[in-house]
Amino acid sequence: MSNGLLALGTLSQRIARDTGRLPAQLGWYLLAIGVPLQILYPVSGAPGLIVLGVLALLAARRDSAGESRRTPLSTTTDREHCS
Repeated sequence: MSNGLLALGTLSQRIARDTGRLPAQLGWYLLAIGVPLQILYPVSGAPGLIVLGVLALLAARRDSAGESRRTPLSTTTDREHCS
């Protein structure tokens, strides 16, 4: 499971870096993993996943409302400079 979470995290980081927005889908995925995990294994790291899922949804909602927009990086040079 940790490999899947790592994949979600690195993909979301790449998308956020390239577009300037965090995808809401990430929040839903984290909740879809965290809520059942919390029910099945209450003494796990599931509360952290749930909190991260809610925060990701809030960030995506804020971004879609236009409060925090930035233009996507357009050139490879710009991307390498920001890394």
